[in-house]
Amino acid sequence: RLSGGEALVDSSHGGHMPQADVLHGELNVLSENFFQKCQQLNRAEQSSKNRDVELELKQRDLEQLQRENK
Repeated sequence: RLSGGEALVDSSHGGHMPQADVLHGELNVLSENFFQKCQQLNRAEQSSKNRDVELELKQRDLEQLQRENK
């Protein structure tokens, strides 16, 4: 749109600008990439949390063994 709210129209393409279609396609690709990255980040975060829990359990086991060994 132009500054006055007036839309750009290309009458040779049925009133639609091909650039708008290209931009819409690019937006879809970027949206899908963003979604995939979010899923990847969520999986990494969950994996990290799982490792933290495992580490905490191992530390407790180690502390218990150290107490028993004294």
